[in-house]
Amino acid sequence: LFVIAQPRGSQWKQQMLMSSRSVNLLLNDIIPAFIILNIAAALLMALAFGLRLFRSVKPVAQGISDLAARMPVELSERGMLGELSASLNRASEQLRRQELLLKKRDRTRTEWIAGVSHDIRTPLTLVLGEAAQLEADRTLGEAVRGKAGTIRVQGERIRALVSDLNLASKLT
Repeated sequence: LFVIAQPRGSQWKQQMLMSSRSVNLLLNDIIPAFIILNIAAALLMALAFGLRLFRSVKPVAQGISDLAARMPVELSERGMLGELSASLNRASEQLRRQELLLKKRDRTRTEWIAGVSHDIRTPLTLVLGEAAQLEADRTLGEAVRGKAGTIRVQGERIRALVSDLNLASKLT
């Protein structure tokens, strides 16, 4: 046996007398008007929140566009999309730091290539000059002049490679 009950005196009854005119007014005018007002209030609130969200999304969308164009982004981190704006700001800062590091790396590489190129060309010029003199010296034997010619040709090949390296370094 299972009994559900409430303590004596915990409920009370009240009778209410209403005329049929009052009931008709309540059912036909007041309740529908109340429902229509509630629907209108809900629509106005949805419109207000939607407009507020649209205004918050617009700068975030522009920030994403700027980020794609490699432009710096600084969005306000307040409002409905504050967390998303903060993430975009951090991503922009990270990309800026990476770009600075890449530029520094490229500049260092270019300077290193220019230095090495200079260090190679200086002794190479001396080698080429000496090889050309030995090659042109008629007092030396044909074999020695041939070897000097080989040294000169290979030295000029190295010079061309160094020039190509410098050019490639400047193009990138």
